[in-house]
Amino acid sequence: MPLYFHSCAARNFLLSAALVPHFTKDSFLHNIEIGIFMTDESFGVATTKLKQTGSLTANWIYALNLTAYICWNLSCILGAVCGKWIADPGTWGLDFALPAMFLGLLFLQLEHVPASKWMLYAILSICVIIATVGLSLLFPAYVAVIVASLGVVLDK
Repeated sequence: MPLYFHSCAARNFLLSAALVPHFTKDSFLHNIEIGIFMTDESFGVATTKLKQTGSLTANWIYALNLTAYICWNLSCILGAVCGKWIADPGTWGLDFALPAMFLGLLFLQLEHVPASKWMLYAILSICVIIATVGLSLLFPAYVAVIVASLGVVLDK
């Protein structure tokens, strides 16, 4: 199997593991279903809701994941059909769409960070950046996903 697949599987494992404590009343099969359909984006939205309300329901996360997958598939089909008419996506600013989405999710997360944790998050971010750059010199770039997730685990 390609190494990229393994880094994606590791990332999805970590995303799912972070949310599973909120679904202990649901069956093991339901937890597997939640984890299988988890995406980076739905994780970001779910953790934001968790910080706002303190709880998640299985039906809510199913709806979130289903909506994300429907939009993803429709967007892929639309891109495949219409993409040939966009010679240079950069001229439309489309090359920044994905980073912009993740920045939006990040800002939603930062909105709920207590003032007492800002210094810790800044130090943690600097350490993760240094580790990612250092490891990128020795290993393929996808290892950065694992390093970044370790930074999140350290905060817990």
